[in-house]
Parts: sequence; C-alpha cells; structure tokens
Amino acid sequence: MQVIERYAPTVSGSDGRDTMTRFRQADSAGPAAEVVTPMGRKAHIWALAFLVGGFVGMPVVIGLAAGSLGLPRNDAWSYSWIAQHFGRTAQITMLGWNRSALVGQVVVLGPLATSITAQHVFVALCGAVCLVAAYHLVLPRAGGRAALLAAAALGAVPEFGLLTTSYMADIPALAGVLTCLWAGDRAVRRTSSLSLWLGLIAGIWAVTVREQAILAPVAVLIAGWWARRPSRRQVVAGGMIVLAGVVAFEVWRRTLSGDDPLGSTGISVEETASVVVKMFFTSGLYLLPVLCAVVRPLRWRKRTWWLTSGLVLLGLVWVFQSRRSMLLGNYLGDTVAYPVASVGAPAILPTALWGLFPVLAVVGAGLLAGQLIEGAFVRDPLLIVAGALLVLGTLAQGAVGQVIFSRYLLLLVPVVAGVVLPARKGTAGAPSGMTGPGFRFAIVGACLLGLLGLVLTAATDSYDAARWRAAEGLVAAGEAPRDVDAGLEWVGTHSDRKFLPRATGRPSGGGWYVDHFRTSRACVVVSGSPQHRRGAGETHPYPRFVARALGTAQLHIYRDRC
Repeated sequence: MQVIERYAPTVSGSDGRDTMTRFRQADSAGPAAEVVTPMGRKAHIWALAFLVGGFVGMPVVIGLAAGSLGLPRNDAWSYSWIAQHFGRTAQITMLGWNRSALVGQVVVLGPLATSITAQHVFVALCGAVCLVAAYHLVLPRAGGRAALLAAAALGAVPEFGLLTTSYMADIPALAGVLTCLWAGDRAVRRTSSLSLWLGLIAGIWAVTVREQAILAPVAVLIAGWWARRPSRRQVVAGGMIVLAGVVAFEVWRRTLSGDDPLGSTGISVEETASVVVKMFFTSGLYLLPVLCAVVRPLRWRKRTWWLTSGLVLLGLVWVFQSRRSMLLGNYLGDTVAYPVASVGAPAILPTALWGLFPVLAVVGAGLLAGQLIEGAFVRDPLLIVAGALLVLGTLAQGAVGQVIFSRYLLLLVPVVAGVVLPARKGTAGAPSGMTGPGFRFAIVGACLLGLLGLVLTAATDSYDAARWRAAEGLVAAGEAPRDVDAGLEWVGTHSDRKFLPRATGRPSGGGWYVDHFRTSRACVVVSGSPQHRRGAGETHPYPRFVARALGTAQLHIYRDRC
C-alpha cells in the first residue's frame, strides 16, 4: 500500500532539511505528479469547461426547453416554498418535509429566493463548483488526465443532471463538502492558514445545508492534525470554532416550528443489510469509469478472485432472495425519476436496455471489491477519513430506519478516484498512467452513464412539466387546486402546507402523499400511465423527450372521484 509522503508529520530530517521541503518537492514531482505545460494546462481548462457545459449546462437548457426550470420538483416543493417565504419575509419557516437543514441554501439567495428559476440556477452553479472542486481535489494526487476523469465520472452519475436543476439539498451540500476538502487539502499541502479557514467556512456552510456534511471539516481537521499543518494549534482552534458553530446552529434550528422531529425507529438488521448490499452495487455503477481506468483483474491474486466472487455472489443471492432492487432509489430505474412522487410514472427505457445497467453495477462492484482487497490504493488520510465517515454515517441512517437514496453517495466518486487513480505499477498491479485500453474503457463507461443521465433528465423534465401544465389547465377549467393530484409537488404546493407525518387514514384515491395533507383531495388524478381500475379517462399527449420530434407520450386524466 502506497503512503502519501505529503501527509507525513513535519519533523527535522537527518540531512538538515525539514520534511516541509521534501513535502513540497513530492507535491510537484512525486509519484502521482504529472508535468503539465502551459499549453497542457490551457487544454485542461477547456476540457473542464466542456465537462461543466455538458453535465451542468445541458440539463439547464433541457429544463428551459421543457418548461420545468421554473417549477418546484418532487421533494423540493417544500424547499422552494421555504425559500420563497424567506425571500418575501426574511423568516425561516419549516413545513415538516425537510430532513435536511436547508437554511444555508436558502439564506444565500436573499431576495432572489422568491424565484424558483433563480433557485435552480443557483443549484446549477453549485453543480459547476462540484465538478471544478472534484478536479482540483484529484489533480495533485494523480495528475490532470485522472482529475478530468474524476470530474467526468461525477458528472456522468445519471441523477447528477436532474439534481443540478432542482432545489434539492444534495448538490449545494456536495459543493460545500468538496470545496472544504479541496481548500483543506491545500492548507495541509502548502501549510496555508488562509486555505484552512476558507475550507472550514465552506464546511460549516455545508452543514447548514445538510448536517451529514460535517464529515468534511472533520476530515480536514484530522488530516491537519496528522500532518501538523498549518499547525496543530490552528487545527485545534479550527475544531473548536467548527464545534461551536455547528452546535449553535443545531440548537437554533431545533427551535424552528415545523422542523422534522428527531427520533429513531430502532435498529433494523434487515434494513442495514439492505443498505449495505445496495450501496455496494450502486457504488460499483457510479465508480465504473474510474475503476475501468486502473483495475486489472487478470493481475489479481487467486485469493482476491475468490473473495471478490464470493462478495458479489452473496450480494446477488440476497437481492434475489429478498426480491429487492440491487440499486438504491429513487432516481435510477426504467421509469422517469422519483416514480413514487406521482401516479403511474411512465417507463422510458425498454426492460432489456435497462437490464444493461444492473449488469454494469455488478461489474463495477466486483472491480471495486477486488481493488480494495488487493490494497491498490494510496493511504490518504483526508480522503480515507471522508469516505469512511460517509459510508458509516449512511449505514447508520439506514440502520435506524431512514430511507437511503442513491444521491447520498455522490461524494464517493471523487473520494475513491483520489485514492485509486494515484496507484502506480508495483502497487498490486495498477497501471502506470491514464492511457491505453483501460482509459478508453473508462471513457466508454462515462459515456454510457452520461447518456442514461441525459435520457433520464429529458424524460423526467418533460413529464414533470406536462403534469404541471395539465393541472393548471384543470384549474383554469374550474377545478380547485387542492382537488387535483398531479404529483407530490403540485399537491404539496397547493395544500395547507402542514405535512402530517402520520397519514390521516382516509381513502384519497390518489397518490400516497395526498393522505398526508389534511385539506387535499384527489378528485382529479393526472397519471403518467393508464390506470384501468379507474375506468375511462382523458388522454393528453406531451413530448416524451422535450421535443415532439423525439416522440410523444400520454398523460391520463381521471375525473369526478369525490
């Protein structure tokens, strides 16, 4: 296992030079370094801009074309309302539908928070920050080509495009986490006090968006303590400020009315096992481009082959025995994203074509397990601590009964890339560079995942916009907004905004969510697929993938159910 010299504690060497001098030399010419000329640096900037344009700019354009960029989206209906209320009144009011802290992503918008389009553009900018920060986090560890691959792998995660154009907390929190890790890494690498404080500020802000982001400042502080850089005194001071800031924020946040209640349903062994298996396969799918670039199974030891095969088979047996999906929800599937947020979510991929992606997840999970068993990764305190806290924290959430979604694992992509891409020949047979068939396979993997993300984004944006427009048409024709079930975002936005954690028990006739709002009814249901038990209904065509030239789909409207 390769140890990163740049994180060795600062002590005097026998040759009269302290470790800091050797650290700086290793940083610029160490085993993971790559000589980049000004021309090459310019090419990397253009390549990074291309990735930002493709993985962030394209979803924004699709949202504009579909008409969904100015609409609330799935769970984020409540986040958008909270932000709009703050923009008008400068007050934070929770609705009971906000598992995350949210405050950080609301306050920074100020008066602009009244515009849902501005909310989504802000998240898109955070998505661009994610790609840039991921690039710079991997750059000093593995070089420019590997850093670009890491950024591309993050952008190619199928739900990344949808998340960058909705007001969910995932992308803003990820932007804060990656900025914290990037700045903290610079602080340790260059003994920069300014970078340390900037990183901790970004980390504290990320915690005010989503509490799980605390892993970033903790990882930075542990790495700084380990390396004694900038100094342990500054690390201790930073830790005290982070602790005080986070505690003060949480105490204040819990005074807000309408906040999610604390509590647990108890430890569930079955749910924990489910989360472990699904995280294993979902991580394999996300990390496939990175793993293809460096993993060489033919060079594995026999023990690695046996252990890897056993782990994969054990996971598959559990999936088939439990009859559960092998991937975490709720974006990935053969239908539009978050299918539970509406009635009759339509399929967008043929079953045979969608079946390719679980196969890729199995392949990726096997490559990941083999790489870890072989020990073909560098011992990087910052990234290993961040990754371990992410995995353990997510497992803990699942164990106490919280629903775990695939988007919680986005951070794993740059973190794992940062520890496996620097591996070199001689460390369990890792390749010597980002060239050759492995790199080409990595590009193919990123393209496949990116294409799935493009299809998922276009189909979901079109479906969401079509449902909202259909509901507006029903209201214009005389229906009461609270009597229309056009999906979670419509029902939530037009409800009394008092979410009931326990359903009322009254039959609603619509989606499960209708029963959680006391004044909402499903007299008219807008469905994305036929609901034969509801009888005959009206059909309304809409573009399946934004443009009618790419095909049309049908909405089904069922009336008079009250």
